[in-house]
Formats: sequence, structure tokens, C-alpha cells
Amino acid sequence: MSAQNFENLDLACAKVGKQLADQASKTQDQETDSTKDQFSAPLAVLEEQGVYALFLYLKPKQRDSISILQEFLTTTPQKIPLLDLNEGGNILNPKNYEKLANNLDNLLLAQNLLRRALTYARYHAKTLKGKAEK
Repeated sequence: MSAQNFENLDLACAKVGKQLADQASKTQDQETDSTKDQFSAPLAVLEEQGVYALFLYLKPKQRDSISILQEFLTTTPQKIPLLDLNEGGNILNPKNYEKLANNLDNLLLAQNLLRRALTYARYHAKTLKGKAEK
């Protein structure tokens, strides 16, 4: 009897969260809120309005975050990725989003993974801010 290999989705979320925080700290200027606060509003949008609204919210402000999160959903889980971007290259294309939204389990998994990744990004940003103050 062979043991199945399971993908650690929590670790994948942590890696993406770190990547998001690092990217946000590089692009932050003096007039914006703290890096940690950059993830509060997207988290609220995701919680209240859903996955599509999150990407619409991020579009004008955080294009780098969109590409990181899209890449995350197209490669996670590794065996059956949640997002297929064959129709135009981004989740904001209705055909791409429709493929995700047609399967409620996948949509809820995507929302949960994004929530966890953004939460980890907030914590990583908080630690980066703490290092910068020392």
C-alpha cells in the first residue's frame, strides 16, 4: 500500500503571501498607507463581494498583486489548477472567470486560498515593517 502525496496548500498560501508583501514593500511610496494596510481592503472586498470583485478592486491599484494571485490560482493545486487562463490571459475575462465560477467547490476553494494568502501577506508585511523600524 503506497501513501499518496498531498500538496500542502497552506504552505503555498504562505509563499504567495510573502511574495505579495515583498512586492508591496518595494512599490510602496510615502503617501500610501502602510504595507500591512494595503491588504486590509482587498481582504474586506474578498470577504464581502467575492473573488471577481477582489480582482476588479486590485486592477487600478495593484497590478502586480493581480499577476501574483492569478499565477497562484493557475498553479494551485498542482494536479488540478483552479484557474485556466486560455481565454485572454486574465481572470477579468468573463470566459475565464466563468470556468472557475461554474464549479462551486473550486470557487469556494479559490476564495479560501486567496483569503489565506492575503492574510499571510498582512502578517509578512507587519514583520517587514518591524524590521524596517529597527
